Amino acid sequence: MTLYVSGVPVSSANGGTGGPIAHTAGAPARIGSFHLVPANRPWLGVLDDVRIYDCGLEQSEVGRLFTQG
Repeated sequence: MTLYVSGVPVSSANGGTGGPIAHTAGAPARIGSFHLVPANRPWLGVLDDVRIYDCGLEQSEVGRLFTQG
């Protein structure tokens, strides 16, 4: 996975290859927290644009989406 800030890839401690987002009544999808890990804290920042796609995007596509707003 690659984390982008303002359309530019940045280093992150994130690992793995991603996977499906599970969303059920008993386990809703979350952004910024994971309730099964007690040490995980909720996101305390601000997110102004969240998008979920059903495919991976190339870096050029992410940049284009950022400049389009």
